[in-house]
Amino acid sequence: MPTKLPVKLENDPQKRLWEKHQSIEQKSVNSYKEGLCYNCFKNKAVSATLADICQECFDKRGTETILAMVVEKFYGMCFFCGKYKFPIVQYNFRLCMHCHEGVRKILTAYNKAGGFYGHDPFWKSMKKKQGKTWARQLRQGTL
Repeated sequence: MPTKLPVKLENDPQKRLWEKHQSIEQKSVNSYKEGLCYNCFKNKAVSATLADICQECFDKRGTETILAMVVEKFYGMCFFCGKYKFPIVQYNFRLCMHCHEGVRKILTAYNKAGGFYGHDPFWKSMKKKQGKTWARQLRQGTL
């Protein structure tokens, strides 16, 4: 049986945000940490997270369960399809454990490839064109 959700609200902005999210059915969480997952749109045990999402994936999933937009980015990797696209937006929303696992697999592959410089198609092409010393040449300004 799931444990009951302890809610500690220490200041007024936290209380107002919590009350605002709890008043909307799609964004609310019951006392057993169950709510709507953003990715699969099922009522399961969920946890809030920050994730980058492209416009195509955003259009597929809708806006009902989004808690807040955090930042707009010019370029980046989508955590749902794993591709680099223009533009990327970072949102705060809730995901179930199954969907968290899908995002974790994409980020694990990203980290295994070497992070931004090892996974991004642009930097991969730089390494291919300029050779192993492309980073040193870029710093020295000889490219």
